[in-house]
Amino acid sequence: GFHQYGCNPTAADTALFPVESPALCTVTRRLRGQPGVASRALQEAGECNVASLGDLGSGSAHNCLGKTAGETCIIECAYGYSGDPTVRFCENNGDFSGIEVPTCEANPCTKGFPNGLGVSHTCSGIATGGSCEAACAQGYSGSSTQFTCRSDGEVFGSAPACIAKACGELSLDVQYDSELCSGKTTSQTCLVGCSEGWSLVGSVTSYECKAAGSFSGSLPECTAKQCTEGVPSGSDLNTPESCSSLTTGQMCSVVCADGYEGGVAEYTCGTSGYLTGSLPTCTLKVCPNSLPLGKLSNNCGDGVTFSSSCIVACADGYRLEAGSSSQQWQCAWDDVSAVVLQGTLPQCEPVPCEYNLPYGAKVVHNCTGIGTGIDCLVECAPGFAGSSEKQVCQADKTLHGTAPICEALLCPARDVANVVNDCGSTKFGGKCFASCADGFAGTPTSWMCGLDGQGGVQLQGDSPTCEARTCIYNIPVGLAYAHSCENLENGETCAVSCADGFVYESGVESPTVLTCDTDRSLAGLLPECLIITTTTTKTSPTEASTTTSTFSLTGSSSTSTSSTSTPTATNTMTSQTISATIATATRTTPTVTSTSTTATASTTTATFTTAEAYVEISGGFTLEVDAADLEAFVNDPQVKEALIATVAEISGAAVEDVELKLSIATRRLQSPLPDRRRLAAASVVVSYVVTVPQDDGSSTTATGSSTSVLKALTNINSASVSSVLTPNLEARVGAGTYTVVVQSVAAVVTKVIRQITTTPSAGTSAAPVSPVTVESSNVGVIVAVILCIVGAVACIAGVALLGVRSSRQKGQSPLLAGIANEEVALEI
Repeated sequence: GFHQYGCNPTAADTALFPVESPALCTVTRRLRGQPGVASRALQEAGECNVASLGDLGSGSAHNCLGKTAGETCIIECAYGYSGDPTVRFCENNGDFSGIEVPTCEANPCTKGFPNGLGVSHTCSGIATGGSCEAACAQGYSGSSTQFTCRSDGEVFGSAPACIAKACGELSLDVQYDSELCSGKTTSQTCLVGCSEGWSLVGSVTSYECKAAGSFSGSLPECTAKQCTEGVPSGSDLNTPESCSSLTTGQMCSVVCADGYEGGVAEYTCGTSGYLTGSLPTCTLKVCPNSLPLGKLSNNCGDGVTFSSSCIVACADGYRLEAGSSSQQWQCAWDDVSAVVLQGTLPQCEPVPCEYNLPYGAKVVHNCTGIGTGIDCLVECAPGFAGSSEKQVCQADKTLHGTAPICEALLCPARDVANVVNDCGSTKFGGKCFASCADGFAGTPTSWMCGLDGQGGVQLQGDSPTCEARTCIYNIPVGLAYAHSCENLENGETCAVSCADGFVYESGVESPTVLTCDTDRSLAGLLPECLIITTTTTKTSPTEASTTTSTFSLTGSSSTSTSSTSTPTATNTMTSQTISATIATATRTTPTVTSTSTTATASTTTATFTTAEAYVEISGGFTLEVDAADLEAFVNDPQVKEALIATVAEISGAAVEDVELKLSIATRRLQSPLPDRRRLAAASVVVSYVVTVPQDDGSSTTATGSSTSVLKALTNINSASVSSVLTPNLEARVGAGTYTVVVQSVAAVVTKVIRQITTTPSAGTSAAPVSPVTVESSNVGVIVAVILCIVGAVACIAGVALLGVRSSRQKGQSPLLAGIANEEVALEI
């Protein structure tokens, strides 16, 4: 091959330095360097360009540097590579001709491969310039290293230091002894024999620690030795035969013998040839005392231990039958899995019960003649209710148990039309009374609670014959109403409408209905009726006018007048206004209009004005009176005086402002006697009217004012009436004369009464007229109004002829039943 040199251009005189072997160089020629190593070159004019050689590839070398036109050079494989050389010619144009380059292959390394304990490598087949790795094989530990194939064919590098890994413990059955294999590392070996208690058949075997960390080898043949000592024995033990033929490592279980109880003990044949283990703790079993206790007794207590005995005899309350005797029982093994008492029972019979047998009409039973231990049933007799109870005959000949609580059955209600009774709490065997309901009359009868034949009870007896009573209170009065409310019986109704000469305040015909209630009074609302009136105003002959007046609930009038004036004096009669307020509602009323035009001489004017108004407050309460002569109580003036004083004291009104009326209504009273008889008693209805002047509402607390009286009477109750009435009666008739109980208090009704007076104007010839109060009217009032055209005196006379009754002065209040909150005023 060629010798290669490097050229140092920095020297004063170009100097060459050897690379491997010296090569001939001239100053005027370019020198090539080592293949693959850059180098500077000097080129003289006329030299061929080595770049024209092309890509020569790795592993090649040439001597073409410095060649001039006409010269040749050789391209060959470098050291460590093999291949055929090629020749190139330097042309005149300064390039080398040809394109052939040698094919150079790296030579494989053949020596210097890595080695050592546990070393493995990848250097086989490596060629010049290649590299490989040396590492520790499986079963060894250490770091890997790198090796390089040099051009001289030798692998160059340092082998790793590898350390062998330890094998795991060799785990064999108990009969094998592998103690020598402990601590072995990869590739090491050990011997395995037989453990103590086993005999070796043949020879020991060898095991090797493999690279995977486990041992590999074959087991020796070992035979277990038989145990001949230490086999447990005893009467309380059950030792199986297998315990006598155990070999090393085998086990057997020792249990308690039949009739004993305890745990299980395990015994093992040890390597020494001796059975080892702990004896079980065994105790005698106890036969449970399961003997019947009804007829028998025994001294076996809670139980008898195995092989022991006890005595069985008759219990208290029982006796041995003829030919029988007490027996002995033995606790023995049942040949299966337990111990039991074994023996024959004696024959015993019960002693009959004689004491504490049930008795009484409330119960029935089947306890007669039963013996000890036998039960019987005690039940409630028919007509009584309660749970059944069992009772047992005890050994002391006494019947023991809970007696049933038997209550008489409550009779169901018996509904009879128009009949009331006090039988709500009447039970079997009891008596009660039936009487006519309020609003009906008849003779009371008694009922008995007896058996109904179907296991129950019922009220038995005749019912009273009851006839309806007619209503006599709150029948509508006055000319304003037309009705058919006379002689109504309890529950019947009647219609009330406005009479002729009156119209409905609502403008629509709307009669109302009243119902006859059980207290013999009519209940309901009356219709609101207004009187029909017409007024006419006349003037002097020289002035004529026509006036139309319409009258409504409020008494207002609307007047339309047309007139012709003349210089003549006039004398005018004023128009009249009649207003009626019934109940409390306010509605627009229809109007009736009458028009007349007349001419009269001078006329005198008379005016009616309202002088005074009173408030009538009516109410009542009911008394239950226990008196032999009820008529004497009602007609006793001292009783009436006490009642008037009571109302006056409660209301704050004066005694003379109170009017009173008493009436009788019969009812039934419950008797306190044991046989529950009914006594005939009576109720006295007290109706009162208190009349006081109407106040303006400014003094609501002034004693005697209408507001305070109304408030006091509105708030009364049975207790407040009783607290005042009792001392008033005792003061007037004496204590104990009458037994009076206030039962109920009726609602309060108020009514305003206005008194009307007539005051004639100057020059009139009419005489004064007494005050009047208009409560009701009819169509005739229209006639009376027409008469008013003639004069005031004729008007008063016309009204009187129509039956308008005079009003009473203060303290003379009549009973105005059936009209509530009625106010009527007349002004002329």
